[in-house]
Amino acid sequence: MPRLSGPDAYARICQGKPGIAVIFTSGYGDEASGLARMVEQGVLLLHKPCGPKILARKIRELLDRTGDR
Repeated sequence: MPRLSGPDAYARICQGKPGIAVIFTSGYGDEASGLARMVEQGVLLLHKPCGPKILARKIRELLDRTGDR
């Protein structure tokens, strides 16, 4: 995303669709680019690189969370 950071893009998306389910991927730690604040708010973060099993578990976690809504 050449013009927006991930957290900035998420904030814009949430303006049109509040509470949207998202998994962020990052090669940085939680503290980078405001990710720590978002993780505290319940946004899922997947650290790169990851394999397909880890990705599948994160997706399952997200689907389980959104099923409660």
